[in-house]
Amino acid sequence: MMHKLKYFLREAFKGLWRHGFMSLLTVTTIFIVLFLVGLFLLVGINIRFSVESLSQSLEIRLVLKGDPTPQEIQRVYDKILSLDGVKEAKFVSRGEGLRRLAKEIGREDLLNLLKTNPLPDVFEIKVKKAADIDNIVSVVNNWKEVQEVIYGKEAARKLLAIQRLLLYGGGVLALILLASALLVIFNTIRLVVYARREEIEIMKLVGATHWFIRLPFLFEGVILGGLGGGFAAAALFFVYKEALKFVLANFPFIPLIGDMRFLYELCGFIALGGLLIGLGGGLFAVQRLLGKVAVE
Repeated sequence: MMHKLKYFLREAFKGLWRHGFMSLLTVTTIFIVLFLVGLFLLVGINIRFSVESLSQSLEIRLVLKGDPTPQEIQRVYDKILSLDGVKEAKFVSRGEGLRRLAKEIGREDLLNLLKTNPLPDVFEIKVKKAADIDNIVSVVNNWKEVQEVIYGKEAARKLLAIQRLLLYGGGVLALILLASALLVIFNTIRLVVYARREEIEIMKLVGATHWFIRLPFLFEGVILGGLGGGFAAAALFFVYKEALKFVLANFPFIPLIGDMRFLYELCGFIALGGLLIGLGGGLFAVQRLLGKVAVE
C-alpha cells in the first residue's frame, strides 16, 4: 500500500514538474480566486458585524403618562423585560432627565432657573437587533401607561435594508464567485490532464485500471488546490491583521471583529476549500478525458 502511495505521489510531482507552467498557472488561478472569495467573506462578515453593533445602539424611549407611582413604574418595567428582543431597560425619572439636559447644554444653573420640571418620566430600552424594533414598538404603543414612543425609525429601516442586502445579495455574489472558482479551476486542471492524454492512452494499452490512471492526476489536483488554498489563506491572514491594525489606529470608531479565532477558522476554511476544489476539479477533468481517450 505504501509502495503504491509513493508511486502515485512520485508520478504526481513528476507531472507537476513536467508541466511547470501549467502547474504555476493553476496554483496562481486557485490563489487569486480563493483570495477574492475569502476577501469578500471577510468584508461581508465585518459589515454584518458592524451593522449588528450599530443596531444594538438603537434605543426606544417610552414616555410615561402623568406622574406614575413606584408600583406603576415597576409594573411597566416588568412588562418591558418580558418582551422578545429587549436587551435591557432603564428608568429615567424626570429629575434625572433634567440633570442630563443641564449637563449636555452646559447650564448647571438650569435646575434653579426652572420652577417646575417640564420633562416626563421615560424608559430607555435597548434592543438585541434592529429587526426587533417594529414588533416592540407595536406592542408598547397600546399600553395605557405610555404617552408616546420615540425611536430612530429611519435609522432602523436603513440598518434592516443593509442586513437584507448582505443576506440576499451577498449570498448570490458568494455563489457566483464559488461557481466561477470551480469553473476556472476545472478548466486549468483539465488543460494539465489533456496535455498528457498520450500517456493515458499508453497506460490503458498496457492494462492499467481507470483508478490507477486517475490517482496521480487526483494527487496533482489536491497538491495544486492545497498550494493555491494555502497561499490564499496565508495572504488573507496577513492582509486582515494589517488592515485591523490600520483601522484601529486611524478609525477606532469603526467596529471590526478582533477575535483571531474567527480569522483562523476562515483561513482554515479557505485552505480546505482549495484541497476540495483541487480534488473535485481533478476528478471531474480526468473522468471526462478518460472517456474521450477511450472514444479516440
